[in-house]
This record gives sequence, structure tokens and C-alpha cells, in this order.
Amino acid sequence: MMTMELEQGSQLWLEHRRTHRNASDTPSVTGHSPYKSRTKFMGEWVAGIAEEVDEPTQRRFDGGHRAEELARPLMAQIIGEDLSPVV
Repeated sequence: MMTMELEQGSQLWLEHRRTHRNASDTPSVTGHSPYKSRTKFMGEWVAGIAEEVDEPTQRRFDGGHRAEELARPLMAQIIGEDLSPVV
């Protein structure tokens, strides 16, 4: 596992997501994603082309990012350590 020091949503972060398999791809890779099949993921990965993110999907991403932001202090309190957003 590698930890990248990238700001979520930045151009560098988007480029990394486009050119590398990331932890959030795991459900698709293992065939467990309700949003993207393994076949679709592998086709995009091999071709290097991903679908444009539509508005409903972007809202879902934004909601997930917000949930992570809200959960981080709660998890830090539970484990007794500071947590920072990591990608």
C-alpha cells in the first residue's frame, strides 16, 4: 500500500485516480460494487478511458466526502489519535 499526499479533488488527485488503481476501486475490482461491474472497470482500466462523472454521481461522491469529513473526528476520538484525510 502507498499513501499519496494529494488533496482530494485537486488536479493531481484526479490524475492519480485516472492512472492508478485506488482503494476506492476495490469494490469494482472484486465484483462487489453496486455502481460499476468488474467487467466495466477492467474495460475502462485497459482502455484508459473513464466515463464522465454525471451530476447525480458527483453528488454521491460529494456526500461520501462529507460523510468522511464528519466521521473523522469521531473515529479519532474512538482510537485516541488525530486523523487527517489521506488518499
